[in-house]
Amino acid sequence: MTTSRTDLPPLYRSWIGGLLPGPIPAESEAGCGDCAMCAAPSRRRSRRFGGAGAGPVRPIRIRSTGAGAMAPGDSSRFFRPETKCCTFLPALPNFLVGAVLDEPDPASASGRASVEQRIDALLGATPVGLLQPPAYARRYAGGKEFFGRDPSMRCPHFLAEGGRCGIWRHRESTCATWFCKHVRGALGRTFWAALHGLLAAAETGLARFCVMEEDVGREALLHAVATQGERAVPATRRVLWGRWAGREREYYRRCGARVASLSWDRIERICGVPLSIRVRLAREAYGDLVSRREFGPLKVGAFDVRPLDRDRSRVWAYSPFDPLDVPRSLLGVLREFDGRPTREVLAAIRRRHGLALGRGLVRKLADFGILERG
Repeated sequence: MTTSRTDLPPLYRSWIGGLLPGPIPAESEAGCGDCAMCAAPSRRRSRRFGGAGAGPVRPIRIRSTGAGAMAPGDSSRFFRPETKCCTFLPALPNFLVGAVLDEPDPASASGRASVEQRIDALLGATPVGLLQPPAYARRYAGGKEFFGRDPSMRCPHFLAEGGRCGIWRHRESTCATWFCKHVRGALGRTFWAALHGLLAAAETGLARFCVMEEDVGREALLHAVATQGERAVPATRRVLWGRWAGREREYYRRCGARVASLSWDRIERICGVPLSIRVRLAREAYGDLVSRREFGPLKVGAFDVRPLDRDRSRVWAYSPFDPLDVPRSLLGVLREFDGRPTREVLAAIRRRHGLALGRGLVRKLADFGILERG
């Protein structure tokens, strides 16, 4: 799909560039072009962490697993190559629909055609944007265990040839910020969730702004602020689209051009306090993500374990998609983390068990939720 999965869509990248104090670290373990959840076990990528021991002690290392690592007892649950994680239908705000329609790159023709099909079918096509049809939303909410594996739920913008996204340059907030694996575990997931909240707040506010500015009509305004349940009440095309009925593509293009011309300061004024709150939360989460500050006392967190062989176990903590392969000897000493200062705990493990736990390893365990910061 792209050389860097962490790249945000161009419009969103222009927004975020000035909001964070530095670049967003790449999520190098979650590659879409070479899906980490589809590759065969023999191709599993691993990362090793550890610290040098001294004297007779043994350094301990752990590795994060790659493809096909799912919930305990169900390790065969890979994502299917013909779906990857794209068993999700994105709700595209009106201005992104317009951006897709106006995308000049010939390579985007298939993606543009898939969006035009959603518009022409009028299934979820509203002045707010292209929404999930209620039937799809209900099925998705009730079938999370089939995520990544059910071809009938596959996104219409997924290009089967090459397994690419047809609207990659204009994907919405969920698709721009979801990763199956994170370099810094739960810290990474927390940051991307915060960034998703920021982008989603901007999408909501700007989609409503476009409805109002393009003077679609009273029914469209009511629809723009309605809940999902209220939106399930059908309205005729003429009533919902007002003066834009039959000219939906032109409307979406107008929305795309309108939003593309806005500065971030103007966007914050349009979207108000809800967006400002999300900006603050994203900045705080970014600070945690890039921090290498010393950790305080640690305790053992909640996690699931399944033995792999006589020496290793697979551990799931913060996510069913992102486990770690951990030496069983390490699992046996985690009880030493009981809230005492970490330096004391590491010294006790070295003295009592003859194991050297490097600080990078301890940080990894904390990042992934196997150890919890006090």
